[in-house]
Amino acid sequence: MTSARRSVLAACLVALFASDARAADVRVVPGRGAAQRLEVTGLPLTRSAPRAPALTTNEAQVDSPILVVGRLPFGLSELSLVSFARDGRELDRERLPLEATPCPPSFAPPCASSPPLRLVVDETDRSHPLARSRSLLAELGGAVTVHGVGLEVARAPVVAADGGAPLDERVARLRVVLVRSFPGGPTALGEDVRRAASRVREVVSKASALWEPCGIRFDEGLVVTVVEPPPPFLVSVGCASGLPASGGELRLRVDGVSVRAAIPRGASPRAAARRLAWALEAAGFSAKLSDNSRAAYAALPTTDVLVRGRRGDLATLAPLEAAEGSVALSVSSDATLDACIGAVDLADGLEHFGDLDASTGALEERTLLKALEDGDPRTVDVVVVPGFRRGSRIGESFIASDGGSLMNAVIVDRAGMRDARAAVTLAHELGHVLLDDPGHSDDFGGDTPSSLMDGDANDGSAFGPRRLSARECTRARLRSGPGAAIPLLAPRSRR
Repeated sequence: MTSARRSVLAACLVALFASDARAADVRVVPGRGAAQRLEVTGLPLTRSAPRAPALTTNEAQVDSPILVVGRLPFGLSELSLVSFARDGRELDRERLPLEATPCPPSFAPPCASSPPLRLVVDETDRSHPLARSRSLLAELGGAVTVHGVGLEVARAPVVAADGGAPLDERVARLRVVLVRSFPGGPTALGEDVRRAASRVREVVSKASALWEPCGIRFDEGLVVTVVEPPPPFLVSVGCASGLPASGGELRLRVDGVSVRAAIPRGASPRAAARRLAWALEAAGFSAKLSDNSRAAYAALPTTDVLVRGRRGDLATLAPLEAAEGSVALSVSSDATLDACIGAVDLADGLEHFGDLDASTGALEERTLLKALEDGDPRTVDVVVVPGFRRGSRIGESFIASDGGSLMNAVIVDRAGMRDARAAVTLAHELGHVLLDDPGHSDDFGGDTPSSLMDGDANDGSAFGPRRLSARECTRARLRSGPGAAIPLLAPRSRR
């Protein structure tokens, strides 16, 4: 017997044959661990890619548990398994053959083993030829029943696991916003509101399933809204360069009202923004200051001023027109300190950040996201737009550790939401937020095309970017869990 075969048999399904099937004892032996009661420990979802049973390693067996069954009638040759969703719906059925094998310690012979069972989250994994006959669709929080000779002999909850130990379920709250292509136009998905919302829920459910092996879900209590593109309500003091003032004036037309603010020589963009906010409030408007982190090419950090009208709605800003004609003056008369009005125009795609201003975001991105923020950092905002400018992106994310004014937000375009079957783009961008990490698994090491957090993989098969390692699962639960500075993941029992 080969060592590989012994490794598989060490984590085996054992049948302690007897005449009373109702007294059956079903257990699980993950990896090299001791046999544990199936009803207590549950069955964990797999994190590994499909492989032949003879090639399954001990590490993979933690994700591919082997059932242990006792006191079943002599001659039983197979088990029937049925999986159920969280709401009780039947998901899948499969039969596993049994084969005589040496018993684990503390079990009396005779014993029998099944192939390693894989609990998978979608059809891509379920249908792969390498493991199709021993895979079963399952949902975190659902259940699997084990049947022998027509009788149910065990019922196990579907769990996430770390080293064989079940993990508590964590739930993230998403707020999905569909932005219309233009005021009064179609949604970002190009469908009517009802169909677009249905598509969003489908994609979120599929993306959530890829995170379920970590014990993390984000499809519960999902809120989907449709909004108009915001008006130009934001002025960025410092624009891109962030230079200090030489002495001048900031001037705006706010809902038709002229507003001016004198800026002294040497004032930083942040100091100048506060002077503008005072002038706006003196004119009867509401001004909220939003300090940005410093872009790599900027001299100083900049500040966005978010302006609301006298009724509390977003104001409309424009450069102050010259008194003698219709020629518009610049927002700033200062020779060095510039100011820019943020406007959202999705006709040519959303302007996106580059490597040097990733923590700050592009002006158009900031205008869009700051118009939609709900003020609750524990909510992950997912904004769906028609497309990005120049077609170079399909998704972006903003994380807390960057120290910018944008955090815990994801932008996905129509292409990123198109493939509801895989939903990899959304799951990947949410991964940056939950892991609190802007990097990719292949940035500073070998290429990992099967990793969900790979930066350039493009494969829709079971070996494509859809896997999360145990280390990534642990990081997400630590960086976004209840003990984090901004807890994005709440215990399931508290929802």
